[in-house]
Amino acid sequence: MPISEAKALGKPLLIAELPYAHETVGTYDKVSFIDPFDAMGLANKMKSIMDGKFKFSGAVTTSPGLPFVSDWRELLMLLTASQ
Repeated sequence: MPISEAKALGKPLLIAELPYAHETVGTYDKVSFIDPFDAMGLANKMKSIMDGKFKFSGAVTTSPGLPFVSDWRELLMLLTASQ
């Protein structure tokens, strides 16, 4: 299941620690990031989840620095502002 759909359904997530992942997850309590090359670590975390013993680390989105804009209108204003 895609990350955004699983998150919308409130599912617990174990996500590969890769560049895209934190941005895709955003802010979410039931997530932990894992080493994508550590199969035993993944297996242990999955078992811990099934046993009800796993504690998710969670994720918090940080706002990007300037020159960040949140929509097309802001982008147009930024690009056409006189210096």
